Amino acid sequence: MAPATASVDVVTTRLVLIYSDRKAAALAEFFRVLRPGGRISLFGPINRFVMRLRPDDLFGVGSAPVHDLITKVLDVCRGTTEETRRPMTDFDERDIVDWAVTAGFEAVELDYRAQIDVPADPIGDRGALKRVTPNPWSQRTAKRSPPP
Repeated sequence: MAPATASVDVVTTRLVLIYSDRKAAALAEFFRVLRPGGRISLFGPINRFVMRLRPDDLFGVGSAPVHDLITKVLDVCRGTTEETRRPMTDFDERDIVDWAVTAGFEAVELDYRAQIDVPADPIGDRGALKRVTPNPWSQRTAKRSPPP
């Protein structure tokens, strides 16, 4: 059941919008449920930035033993599917501001931090990489719990 209109004081999210293909609608919903004077706090990476900066890197995974697989993943990320079908990379910080203003928020503040470092050595511990929390909307995870 969705929260009632103007029923909450604060909406907070962390790593939520990157999995949604309806980001503008999510901001409109945040606005709908907030009481007058309510606040939102969003946190998440701007993956489009990383994908453009280091197009041949896959989150620090070394390519030697699994080069074929990494190439397939990067081909998908580079655009073999339509931009709008890739929710993790189909937006940047300016889009979030636009969606918030369009939703009706009057005071919008964006804190953005970009950091460019020398790439680290590739991740060599494949077991550690496999234990990373998966995308919550992956097929395996989606079977466990319905979307909110």
